[in-house]
Amino acid sequence: MINRIQGVEHIQITVHKMEASLAFYRLLGFTEYRTIRNDSDRYTVLVLIAEPVVLELLQFDESAQPLESPRTVTAGLRTLGFRHVALRVASVQAWCDWATSKGLPFFSRQLTASGAPQVFIRDPDGNLLEFTETQVSSDARS
Repeated sequence: MINRIQGVEHIQITVHKMEASLAFYRLLGFTEYRTIRNDSDRYTVLVLIAEPVVLELLQFDESAQPLESPRTVTAGLRTLGFRHVALRVASVQAWCDWATSKGLPFFSRQLTASGAPQVFIRDPDGNLLEFTETQVSSDARS
């Protein structure tokens, strides 16, 4: 039998402008942990932490920029790969109030299939983030 997965190690997001992305994720409570530079492949990774979440921002040098991502909430629904990252908050309403006070536009405020509130926001590169009160039940962890 193989070892069971114990959790998510980190989330990596490719960004276009590191400084804009860093400012955005700092607003969300992330702090800088370390920077990793790979000169041979021409990229930089900035590791951020907001316990217990570890987020890596990956930026390629100008000569190796990634393709742009879709900008609408429904774009990419039928494409392979990750669609969004969901972050759990204590109160979606309190989070929306805070986001409004910081000028962060959120959208698609709705309820999950289980009835928990959720809201979406895009980072400076258009990556989709979900904020929800939903928790995985202990039944799903067995």
